[in-house]
Amino acid sequence: MRSGSGPVTGCPLSVSRPSLREAVRTSQARGRLVVKHDQGVFVATPRSEQELRAALVNAEVSINELFAMREVLEAPAAGWAAERIGPEQLI
Repeated sequence: MRSGSGPVTGCPLSVSRPSLREAVRTSQARGRLVVKHDQGVFVATPRSEQELRAALVNAEVSINELFAMREVLEAPAAGWAAERIGPEQLI
């Protein structure tokens, strides 16, 4: 982006540069965007994903154990859902 206050060239919404800069600053402050000097503006990794990754790294359970737990939980859940489904929910 070059300095100036006119509309951003090539922007289909005809947004002014100051408005765009403010939107980027606000989104950056909220953790939605990451601004890298001389590289550009990027969408940030969601905090929930970062927290999940950190928890898995620090967890005492392995990925294999997580998949085993998933298998144990999903089969009864599917059976429970099948028993309770109504005709209006079938496609």
